[in-house]
Amino acid sequence: MIEQYIEKEIMRQVKLTEYLYECKKLSITDVAQRLEVSFNTIKRDFQKLILQLEDYITDYEITKTHMIVWFDSNYTRYDLIKDIYSYSKFLNVCLRYLNGESDYLDIVENEFVSVTKAFQLKKSVEKYFMEIGILDENKEWVGNESILRLVSLTVLARQPLDDREIDKTHMQLSQEFVEKLFSDLSNSYPINKREYAFLTLAVYLTISRHKDHPMHVQPQSVKYNLGESLAFKKIQANAELILKDIDLDDNELFFLTSIYKNISLNSDSFMTIQMNYRYERMNVIENNPDIQTLIFQFEEEFQNSLFHQMIFERPLITFCYSTWNNVQNFLLYRHHYLNSKQLQLKKTIKKVFQQWKDQVWPEISFTFNDLAIEWFTSQVASSLVFKEKQKRVFFIVAESEESHILYREILNHWLNLDYNTIDSYLYYSVEELPAYINRNPHIIVCDRSVLTPSAADTPNLFPISRFSIREDLKVILSESLNLVK
Repeated sequence: MIEQYIEKEIMRQVKLTEYLYECKKLSITDVAQRLEVSFNTIKRDFQKLILQLEDYITDYEITKTHMIVWFDSNYTRYDLIKDIYSYSKFLNVCLRYLNGESDYLDIVENEFVSVTKAFQLKKSVEKYFMEIGILDENKEWVGNESILRLVSLTVLARQPLDDREIDKTHMQLSQEFVEKLFSDLSNSYPINKREYAFLTLAVYLTISRHKDHPMHVQPQSVKYNLGESLAFKKIQANAELILKDIDLDDNELFFLTSIYKNISLNSDSFMTIQMNYRYERMNVIENNPDIQTLIFQFEEEFQNSLFHQMIFERPLITFCYSTWNNVQNFLLYRHHYLNSKQLQLKKTIKKVFQQWKDQVWPEISFTFNDLAIEWFTSQVASSLVFKEKQKRVFFIVAESEESHILYREILNHWLNLDYNTIDSYLYYSVEELPAYINRNPHIIVCDRSVLTPSAADTPNLFPISRFSIREDLKVILSESLNLVK
């Protein structure tokens, strides 16, 4: 949302930088059409970018049709865009307002602009602050602490505070806390600079503001979804260890957890990614009928099987976390260079999200962030476009963990997992099975010891026992050969 207010030239250069960082070579005409400016404007932007970022560039070329840039691999996208954002006077004035300095004469003096330009900047900042809800129509501050912190975050992530304005003790504690948290939750994976900076600033603001400006009590749904997570428990434990002299209540920790849930980690093991996905899937999808409804709507729109597809569900889980307290409208998303088909896909995805929101949250005022939709599109485009045969899902109902392990491992051995998948949840009665199973081809493998007369006639249910496992398995595998067309 803030990008609509930042100087247009600066935003074009930020997007151009991130596009080139990702693609290395781009068509000038295509970029001009995407950014809705002229061919010559993009060429001028490119020349300015080369001058401004010359210390970060190892080689570049511009032809009659294309731009090519090779950035020094020692620098990240975040290093580059921070340099560009540093020229934004709009962001500078946002910082002044957040620090209680809103006099236009101070803007004239410190930003070296005319009185007319100072008034324009002041008006633009006030309009942005009123739109997001931290200034009222009388331009008085509104006491919404979570939104105020998120606004501060989205500004500071682009325009860091001067060292003289930072409480060095609080910043050192924040850095120590985040490094310990990443070490505990991520097994010391390499830290992404952008995400590390965002989370560190969130901790810094929490430490600095919690006494005089505490976070409001969070809704029960937030407490349940975030309070039961491993991230919350680790944040709570590390706060007691590292921030032991700073009394942070659970509402403060919920805020930090919501930020962490939107952080991207650079894992070094695919097994770890799978484990985290299964854990989050249980919390966000299996225990949330509203999110299951959303997946059904995506399946219906794209005529594709999406349940249990990690390349679709994992980005969806992150997207869902970003809707908490409107967080996605304050995150510093990357700008992704989508192709023409993906741009069309983005429109359809946004339509599905909006229809779902109108259905399940009609009373809540919430606007999906276009950059969040763009990010989501870049992650899930392949799973939506490339339709595969619909997998048959196996649900196992058993008496004990040992029985679950036995039946699961035998099925894993004999099933072709290109066409079948086994639900990760351990069910101990037929009544526990989720309502959505009838929407997909499925087989229920049910331990006879927990099978009841009322459940015996359940469609697609096949009994199994240890004593007759060989014969039972033949029947189940025979059924599994009836693949989805």
